[in-house]
Amino acid sequence: MIFGSGDASGLGMDITVEDAHANSTGVTAAAVVDLINGKVDKVFGGSYQAGVTRRTIVNVPVASTISIASALFAGAYGSKNEFPCDVFEGNVNYSSENARVHYIYGGNNDYRRTLYGKVNINSPVRYLSNEYGLTYGTVYGGGYGQNSWSQYTEVNLKEGAMVYEVYGGGYGGDVLNK
Repeated sequence: MIFGSGDASGLGMDITVEDAHANSTGVTAAAVVDLINGKVDKVFGGSYQAGVTRRTIVNVPVASTISIASALFAGAYGSKNEFPCDVFEGNVNYSSENARVHYIYGGNNDYRRTLYGKVNINSPVRYLSNEYGLTYGTVYGGGYGQNSWSQYTEVNLKEGAMVYEVYGGGYGGDVLNK
């Protein structure tokens, strides 16, 4: 598994909003994960057990051949509700026709929150099913687990995007106005 913010830490929360938005690339105060190639089970922009991250950016660029067996998350894993394991702003930019992933989530995996999740799909989202062969993946704006929640989600299917299903909310996660 890949965690953009590490095991039990976060980053960027000591940066002012003005400084975080001061550069054109948006990488100031961000955990950036560029997925080029290889095989991995899951990818998280945020941390594993604890920590608060200002911004995550998970990129699957055009030339990527990454194979993700399960899911890609803009948010964190979140192993318990007792510890903050949050992402303020989670971003996924998916642009490869040759990458493979079954599910894409704009939120957290199990517990806690990604306040603002944004998923941009610019190409077909494909994965290899044991039953159906090469087929299309599913995209969620929110998180996976019933103990995860988001305040705002956004899924953008841009030119070239093809998915099986798309949901603005999460699989089990809520979208709440807190």
